[in-house]
Amino acid sequence: MSRARPARRLGRLLAADIARRCVGGRETLLSVAEALPLPSEGIFRQAALDGAFGRRLAENVPGGPIAAPVFIAQGDADDLVVPAIQRRFAASRCRAGQPLLYRGYPGLDHIALVAPDSPLGPDLVHWSRDRFAGRPAPEACPE
Repeated sequence: MSRARPARRLGRLLAADIARRCVGGRETLLSVAEALPLPSEGIFRQAALDGAFGRRLAENVPGGPIAAPVFIAQGDADDLVVPAIQRRFAASRCRAGQPLLYRGYPGLDHIALVAPDSPLGPDLVHWSRDRFAGRPAPEACPE
């Protein structure tokens, strides 16, 4: 039996275990720790950004203008969507002429940003009501 077959079997077991967890917060660290002992070929038969999966990811990155108003909320303590990467993305959209509102929320991580007591909830409701009332969307690009 080739060495690759047991590695793939181990990879599938670990992937199934990781898939049962929420992505975000401390559980993500356990998933990363589980994946560390995998051989260099990991759980994928090809690089994750190659093939159909990579093409699907690329399709989901907006490259052109978005006709609807855009509000990007970012927890500044997010450990899943890295704030610096999100700011760069929003800034690139602004440079491309996309009107948007970017708002950072200090101290909030990925889950806390959408929790019931998050300040995002009232901000988003107010922003949405203004859009339905026909008020122009505010614009603020990240610094």
